[in-house]
Amino acid sequence: MTSIKSNFELLVASESTAYTPNVRHYNSQGELYLFEFVLKQYGFLEIASRRYDCAAGSYFMIPPDADDNKYWAAPGVIQEKIFFICRGTLVRALLESYGLEKSYLVPNARELVKYFYNMLILTKQSGAGKNREAALVFHKFIQGAQAVVYPDDEPPLPPTVKKLQLILDAHLEKKLNFAAISREITYSQAYIVRLFKRHLGVTPYEYLLQRRVETAQLLLRYSTLSIKEIAERLVFSDQYHFSNCFRKRLGVSPSRFRNPESASDPE
Repeated sequence: MTSIKSNFELLVASESTAYTPNVRHYNSQGELYLFEFVLKQYGFLEIASRRYDCAAGSYFMIPPDADDNKYWAAPGVIQEKIFFICRGTLVRALLESYGLEKSYLVPNARELVKYFYNMLILTKQSGAGKNREAALVFHKFIQGAQAVVYPDDEPPLPPTVKKLQLILDAHLEKKLNFAAISREITYSQAYIVRLFKRHLGVTPYEYLLQRRVETAQLLLRYSTLSIKEIAERLVFSDQYHFSNCFRKRLGVSPSRFRNPESASDPE
């Protein structure tokens, strides 16, 4: 099995410090994206002829085409940061799909720091699966960033619904025991289902299937996993169940989605 190196490659991730002198992100290879999260203290970023204030809890991005850039800590302080550098066609595709290609500085993004630490863990690994896992983490990071950059005007979800949504999102690749979850949330299963559907328009089970199909699209397009392996990874009962769910939601089979010009469609 090969990695998705040509579409997404995690090159490095590390913790760092920044001082007052200006630092420039040199992009000699012309394809590197830098994402850097400010953990402590205050600093600045200059990019695309604009200056940004980088406070703790924010992150900034420097894309390949932004040669005129520099970043530095405020006078007298030492910024503590964590960063990762990546490249590949998936990076640009996701940034453009989620409208984030010009979001150089994203403030108030503390909930996204977990993805930087995930990259830090992954960069220490080796093997064909490293970049595949990093690509999935990056997709989740971009989804989270979009929610920060483009908050909707709808009222926040009730705590019970939000808690269940987070649990479901954490079980895309795990079996789900809904009875145990309803005991944890301390409401009856029937009540939770009604409450969830009232606010999100779908039942918890339908939401979970929808999120798994979204992840399957990423794996089909940017990994070399077989359709059977993707079905197993996303906890479908078998390949045929996966294919039926996929076709029902997208109107096309997994094999046709992966190879649109393919004449055969055996599923």
